[in-house]
Amino acid sequence: MRGDFQNILDEIKAGHKEGSNIKELFHKTSDEFWFWAHTEGYRNNQWLREILPGLPDEQLQSNIRGRAATGRSKRHLPSILFLKRMPLIFRALCKTACSTLVAAGAGYSGFG
Repeated sequence: MRGDFQNILDEIKAGHKEGSNIKELFHKTSDEFWFWAHTEGYRNNQWLREILPGLPDEQLQSNIRGRAATGRSKRHLPSILFLKRMPLIFRALCKTACSTLVAAGAGYSGFG
């Protein structure tokens, strides 16, 4: 997975134009890539550190709050992705249920 993210990053860097904003650069990337870019990618890539805002050093976070955000964020990522996709899931379920109700209603009212 890390190699895939590095390949994506290399493509973004190759297409980077002076004056591009972060949204223009990363708008087609996945949430998983975005998480990687702000954690492992940020720590290991100078270019990302130059263009992305960063969190304080993990040791500083641990000293102030008792823990660093990276571990907690990684633990919560599946929940965040699920909640982000909920409107799509709900819309699909509603569409199925509504079409069933309409079909049943049309048969009952004599229109079907």
